[in-house]
Amino acid sequence: AVISLFAGQRELAASLERADSSVTVFKRTGLAVSVGLGAILLALQGFVARKLAWRVGVLSRHMAALREGNLHASLPADDGRDEIGELSRVVAEATERLRRARAAQERLMAEAAHELRTPLQLMRTAIDLGLLVRDGAGDWRTEQIERLPADLQELVARHLDTLTPGARAAL
Repeated sequence: AVISLFAGQRELAASLERADSSVTVFKRTGLAVSVGLGAILLALQGFVARKLAWRVGVLSRHMAALREGNLHASLPADDGRDEIGELSRVVAEATERLRRARAAQERLMAEAAHELRTPLQLMRTAIDLGLLVRDGAGDWRTEQIERLPADLQELVARHLDTLTPGARAAL
């Protein structure tokens, strides 16, 4: 009975060796697949993160250009269907509205400057003509009238200096 007991243990030990080797192969294969899958996911995450950082960088540079007053900087189209793509489209639309508002403002200022300059120039011409035909009395009114052309010229220059550069160029 003792011999048969030992023979059964040998068979049990032999069958466990095959199971142990199968488990070891399974563990190694599982570890290799997990490491490979982790590396693939890490590379994919890095790619997505770089693309996301690039898109945010484009928006950031565009906003910096707007802060500096450069309304002609164009924002590349972002076809993303996420929040950054939506933000990009909204910023592009707002930039276009700012461009149109700036152009309208410059047109208004140019027209206002023209409307201001015309009557002031007519007044100056009238004063100059009045000085040419004065009777030479030399009283205080004559001195006041003689100062008016210079005062009008200073007034015109001061008000035109407040206009935007685009409006001054339009004159």
